[in-house]
Amino acid sequence: MFVFVLGVLVACCWLSLLLLLCFFCVVCCLLLVFVVIVVCSLCVCCLLLLLFMSSLLFIIYCLLFVVHVPFRVSEKTSLQSKCLKTQTVVVVRYVSLVCVCFVG
Repeated sequence: MFVFVLGVLVACCWLSLLLLLCFFCVVCCLLLVFVVIVVCSLCVCCLLLLLFMSSLLFIIYCLLFVVHVPFRVSEKTSLQSKCLKTQTVVVVRYVSLVCVCFVG
């Protein structure tokens, strides 16, 4: 009789340990799934933000490429102003291209 009670107690202990292990496995799996979902959604949000920023910079670059900064110049310094205008446009285009390449 004593051996039977001892066997039942050991079986109950093993069963409770097994149930506890299964519970921890389920909790760990659910936590892992939650972490994977959160990380993937953050990655997708970051990629969408990066895509938006690169397209925005590309639009700015295209606008800067097309639009020229007007200068008011006198007739005396028209050659100097043309050189200055060309240099300014080249610098603005170069800076915007570097920004597009850096973000994209």
